[in-house]
Amino acid sequence: LSPVRSPSGGGSSGYYASAGGSGEGATISGTRLHISGLHKRTQLIERSALGPHPAQQCECVIVDCHNSFIYLLAPVRSVLVLACTGCTLVLGAVARCLSVEHSERTRVHAVCAAVRVCNSIELNLYVCVNRRPVLTGENHRIALAPYNTYFSSLGADLDAAGVRPELRFNQWASPVSFSQVSTIV
Repeated sequence: LSPVRSPSGGGSSGYYASAGGSGEGATISGTRLHISGLHKRTQLIERSALGPHPAQQCECVIVDCHNSFIYLLAPVRSVLVLACTGCTLVLGAVARCLSVEHSERTRVHAVCAAVRVCNSIELNLYVCVNRRPVLTGENHRIALAPYNTYFSSLGADLDAAGVRPELRFNQWASPVSFSQVSTIV
């Protein structure tokens, strides 16, 4: 395993394991975590890699990853998943919005305040979300299901992000579609 490094070369305690292929990996710059270009790899980012208050400050961008497994086991402010194919994403608590755009055949496990899906195909979203999921653009075969993952720091992550996991606050089964073409399964 190799450490995730900031652009300045300083190490942190997030790690990745390569399963072959090539890609850029993860970089941390200020309050932004950027994961890009992963191809057939596994990436693990832990809370200690993101600074003292990641739920209020850290914005995560996951771009152009293919057939990879990404584990972000930390609370973050927001997550943008863009142009990913065949990936599995396990996210810690997202304090604001999880956005998935232009992605295909991807599975996302997350606890978040809000979810937005735009122009995506064959997504499986396993979410506990405090607001109704919003579908915009052209989406096909979007499956929404209840959150089904656990890791040891999840309780602390939920508290840090202010996300309410109780069933009465979970809106995963009540999506709102603003698109003319959306297939929800």
